[in-house]
Amino acid sequence: MDNIFTIYFKTIKKDIFLLMAIFVIYILTAGIWLGFPLYPFEETFPIATSILFPLVSALLFSLGFVFTNKKVAKLIHQTKSQRSVFQWTLYFQLCVVGILFLLILVGFMILLYLS
Repeated sequence: MDNIFTIYFKTIKKDIFLLMAIFVIYILTAGIWLGFPLYPFEETFPIATSILFPLVSALLFSLGFVFTNKKVAKLIHQTKSQRSVFQWTLYFQLCVVGILFLLILVGFMILLYLS
């Protein structure tokens, strides 16, 4: 039996064109998923901006991975029937959001430190 993340990376390798299309769209729309969450939180919650901005940006960014995560969840559910497809999809979405949150938070803190 393969590891869960081995199955995840094999599925991503099969859908490499979908992944490349997602990243091209993210590059073209970077102002929306990075800029949009910054302005409302900067005005209403200035103290919580450093936490809310990366969290909302990570949530918006992770929406592109829903299809891939659902596909991987179906494959894992067929091999390991411990959880439902919804639970596996939610698990992978939360992993993606957590990793993206940390990366955006570190980048945001570096930008704040340099300015």
